[in-house]
Amino acid sequence: MDIKIGGYPTQMGFLKSAAPEAAFVAGIGSGKTHIATLKMLDLQIKYPGASAIVTAPSYRIMEMATLPKYAELYPSELVKNHKNRPYPVWELITGGFIYFYSTDNPESIVGGEVSFVHMDEASLSPYLAYVNCKKRMRQRDKDGTGYPYQIWVSTTPRQLNWVYLEFAEPSKGHELFTASTRDNIYRNTVEIEDYINKLGLSEAETAQEIEGKFELLAGDCLFQKADIDRQFTNCLDPESEVLWHKGKAVGSYNVWKDGVVGVKYIAAADCYDEGGGGANCMVIVDPNTGDEMAEVYGNMPADNFAEACFDALGQYNSPQFAPERNGTVGGIVLQKMRDLGYTNLYKDDKGRDGWYTSATAIPPKVDRLNMLKEYEEAVRLRSAIVRSSDALGEMSTFVRGKTGKYKHLPGRLDDRIMARAICWQLRKNKQSPHGFRSWKRKGGTY
Repeated sequence: MDIKIGGYPTQMGFLKSAAPEAAFVAGIGSGKTHIATLKMLDLQIKYPGASAIVTAPSYRIMEMATLPKYAELYPSELVKNHKNRPYPVWELITGGFIYFYSTDNPESIVGGEVSFVHMDEASLSPYLAYVNCKKRMRQRDKDGTGYPYQIWVSTTPRQLNWVYLEFAEPSKGHELFTASTRDNIYRNTVEIEDYINKLGLSEAETAQEIEGKFELLAGDCLFQKADIDRQFTNCLDPESEVLWHKGKAVGSYNVWKDGVVGVKYIAAADCYDEGGGGANCMVIVDPNTGDEMAEVYGNMPADNFAEACFDALGQYNSPQFAPERNGTVGGIVLQKMRDLGYTNLYKDDKGRDGWYTSATAIPPKVDRLNMLKEYEEAVRLRSAIVRSSDALGEMSTFVRGKTGKYKHLPGRLDDRIMARAICWQLRKNKQSPHGFRSWKRKGGTY
């Protein structure tokens, strides 16, 4: 086989890197997926028998971008066999395999042993996918010797999430390579500039999409970069348990800190949209410290989400729980919690179970905008301690739209933000067991 592997200087530095974890963070059209694929090809030829995982944020991106690039660069005679269902798998003549996964369901990346991992457009993938991929890197050859395990990501930096946390600052075993769209010497300079001009990007968008820099895209992002950066120091790797439904992994139960007997925790949940958009998310918080303890997250059906919440809440002394009741899904979750016998549901001033997020409200009630602003203040002042890098990723793409409403950018999510904002309202209104009680003296006590 005549295999030619080459690239411009930054690409070649990335390809030759022996760092256990490496990132090629670059602008669109910079050749990041190209060189990341060549890196995989180079290693699988050097180490016969080595298998690999390749991921994309969705199967649509996999089919449109990642898989075609692998098909283009891997010689056809190197691929002995391939199948497409339930997910693509290539068998190589070297004795190794390539398993292609979508990370929109990161819990499904389980089982099997590999030597190398390539995560394409990784900034759009959740942290759990990165963790699960690393767990798979334990393959050994026929003699029982381990391979030189490596995981690398290729991405445009579209969120300040775990990719930013892992690679933005120098750390042992990690290596970051950055490139601009303009660095790609294999593209015509005039065509590149014409393409950039047609995009009509703002200054911040140009820095991210073209120069490959970590930026907050909108000048009116609710959460500021400096505040997100400070919260990144609080992020912890969770102990995660996969949640299943009908034999399919549909979510995860993530624990940052175990419950302590006697502490009255609080919890809140944001449910997915009735049209199927978004995800279900519940967060459990210590009201005395503002510290996040655990989270249930996934795309499971509403009743299964309620069951997962019920089990998790039992580990934290059955805290006051406020599922958002907007829409049909929230109603299903509430009814299931009642059916399960959960008695510590949050009640509003009219005695109704669950939290209702309203666009307008008369004080002392809080509308959606002020609820979000109060949570932003808690994040900024570090009264709230954020343990999830995925939640911080959502914060970096939560912006004010043309209608004035804060919401996620297209293709992003905000379920973790909304669950935490609701929980902050519970914390704000919940009386600390160590605080003062307000009371009125009865006439007979004077």
